[in-house]
Amino acid sequence: IINHGAVIANESTANLLSRLDRKTMVIRPESTTSLPEMPAGIERESRPDGTMRFTYRTSVTPAESILAAVRAAGISIADVRTEEADLEDVFLSLTRG
Repeated sequence: IINHGAVIANESTANLLSRLDRKTMVIRPESTTSLPEMPAGIERESRPDGTMRFTYRTSVTPAESILAAVRAAGISIADVRTEEADLEDVFLSLTRG
């Protein structure tokens, strides 16, 4: 990765992706519901398609704590998937500022 003419990273794709400590969990509830409260450090968003998006740092928050908070709020889960960072995310992270 080159930023303003300077090489800022020269690593394998796997190493570059491991630099980002973020993951997004997308939950589709059984029925329409409001977002549950989450522990500190977890970003949450309700999407137009009815899914809920939770972004968290994998080194701090285990995925199970998000699922537990959703279940504790009485929300039945129809489907769960994760969204991983890609090279564009790494590039933006390394070249900001």
